[in-house]
Amino acid sequence: MLFRSKNADETVAKLQARIGELEEQNRRYREALEFYANPDHWVKGYKYRDASDTTVFTDSDDSGVEADKGLKARSAIKGE
Repeated sequence: MLFRSKNADETVAKLQARIGELEEQNRRYREALEFYANPDHWVKGYKYRDASDTTVFTDSDDSGVEADKGLKARSAIKGE
């Protein structure tokens, strides 16, 4: 028979919560890295989704990465 103390149960719960936080952080970082790693986002002219989730197309001299100016990375680091 396995006996666990209340402290052990609390420790397990804290570790599970921390794992969830780290998985969410990893998801944000992966999304940002995938954006910057995508060769299509380095081509002049780009499409993106704005804050209201609308797709915007441009024929700009900037690429999507240049227009982003690190916003996705900063948002991922801040937890947004």
